[in-house]
Amino acid sequence: MLLLFSASNVIALLSFLTLGCSGAPLWGLCAVAFLVGASAPQVAAFARTRLVTLVTQRTTGLRRVRTLSLVMSHESVADETAFVLGPVAVGLAATTLGAGAPLILAATIAATFVVWFALHSTGRPSANALRPEDAVTAGQPRNFLRAPLMIVPLGMFLVGAFFGATLTALTVFMKDQGHELSTGIVYGGMSIGSVITAILIIFAPAKFPLHARWFIFAGLTAISATALIFAPTITSAALALVATGAGIGVTIVTLFSIANERALADAPPQP
Repeated sequence: MLLLFSASNVIALLSFLTLGCSGAPLWGLCAVAFLVGASAPQVAAFARTRLVTLVTQRTTGLRRVRTLSLVMSHESVADETAFVLGPVAVGLAATTLGAGAPLILAATIAATFVVWFALHSTGRPSANALRPEDAVTAGQPRNFLRAPLMIVPLGMFLVGAFFGATLTALTVFMKDQGHELSTGIVYGGMSIGSVITAILIIFAPAKFPLHARWFIFAGLTAISATALIFAPTITSAALALVATGAGIGVTIVTLFSIANERALADAPPQP
C-alpha cells in the first residue's frame, strides 16, 4: 500500500508543479492538489501501528501500559517535530530556491524514505498476525462504526481541518504583510508550542484522565486561535501560534492514546 501511494504521490506532486508553471486554470490546480493530498503516504499511521504491535508482543501488564503511553507521546513529538522542521524547510527552500523547490523535495522524500520505510522488516506480517476470519465473532462481523470508536477519528479529522484552516488563513495574512514566502517559518511557531507540551504531558500524573486533557487543551487551542484572528502584526501572530500549538500538542497525544486504548479493547482475541 505504501509503495502504491508513494508512486501516486510523486506523480501528483510533479504534475502539480508542472501545471503551476504552465499557467493552468485554477480548477485544474485544485483537482491535482486534491490528488496530492489524497495520495499522501500515511507513514505516521503505519509507524504507530508497527510500534503498538511490537510493544503488545513484547510486554505485558503495567509495563505495557506505560510503554504504550510513551510510544503515543513519542509519535506525537515526532509528528510535531516534523511540523516544526517541515514548514521552516519549505519556507527556506521557497525563499532561496523558488516556490517549486518544496514540491521537488516532497517528491524526493516520497520516492526514497517512504519506500525505505515500506520495505523495512517491521512491516512484514508476524506469525500471530490477525487473519480476516479473526475479525468475526459468533458469525457476525465486528461493528467498528460505533459512536465510542468513531468520535476519535472525528476528533482527528477536525484537528487536521484546524491545521489546514490555520495555514490557509496565515498564508493570506502573510501575503497582506508582504512576506508570503515566509509563511512556513512563522507557522513553525505553532509546532514549537506543540512539541514542548507533547513532551511535558508524558510526565502528567495518571489521575489526570485523557478526557479531561482533551477538553482542557482543546479549550486552550480555541482561545489561542481566537487571539490569532485579531493579531495585528507578524510577531503577535507568531506568539498566538505558539500558544495555539501548546494546546493542540496535548490534544493530539490524547487522541492517539484514546484511539490506542479503544482499538486494543475492541480487537479480537489472539488465536
